Amino acid sequence: NITTPISKFSSNESGHALRLKPTPDSVSSSEASWWPAWLPSGFALQGYNKVSGSEGRQGERLTFSDGLSSFTVFVDHVENDLGPDLTRRWHATSATVRHTRSNTGDFRISVVGELPAVTVSKIAESVTLVDQLASR
Repeated sequence: NITTPISKFSSNESGHALRLKPTPDSVSSSEASWWPAWLPSGFALQGYNKVSGSEGRQGERLTFSDGLSSFTVFVDHVENDLGPDLTRRWHATSATVRHTRSNTGDFRISVVGELPAVTVSKIAESVTLVDQLASR
């Protein structure tokens, strides 16, 4: 029988330090053309940017977090590509892809995050043009 004294497992450290990064005040949704009409409780916008896609088409990326989990909404203009909608889960990550048509063209809306698949799907279904949200 081998015994190891408890002192071998102790440390001079008194705990762990966690440094929190403040949320930038400059994150704004005022430029967003698309927005989820439904967000899980506690989630707030953490980042927004426009990206250039193929043929000069712009897409949007909106990242939300509650401080523990996060998800990103991707909105991309697609040309005649209303492919199948789908939802998948890989361990802690879920993704939903859906397609929609507006007066400005066809769009693919993808939501990827560390949330249950049903929640990611609900967010994706709620993403709509901002001007349509205002009229609700």
